[in-house]
Amino acid sequence: MKSDKGPVKYRFGTIIREVRERKGLTLAALAGGAGISVSLVSQIERNVVSPSIDTLLKLADVLEIDLDYLFKDYRRNKKVRVLRSGNGNTMTDPSGVVYRQLSILEEKEKYG
Repeated sequence: MKSDKGPVKYRFGTIIREVRERKGLTLAALAGGAGISVSLVSQIERNVVSPSIDTLLKLADVLEIDLDYLFKDYRRNKKVRVLRSGNGNTMTDPSGVVYRQLSILEEKEKYG
């Protein structure tokens, strides 16, 4: 399926629909609780559009699920590559704490 901006890469809609139905919520109840239109929820559930992170947070809150649950399938398609010393990014926050990148998530190769 495609949106106006091209193919939808991540399909959160299937998970959202399954959880909504399992909890016995209507499209209108979910939309109302999240403060978005029924039309948008329907499009998300059909994977026609990819929602913003704000919209995902609202939907997850109404459905009482962790945002991680929505990304579970996305993570399965990734592998972690550990970086050699000095190859990752380094960032220091204003309080002096230093953050070093130790790994990178990469797409797993698809076979068949």
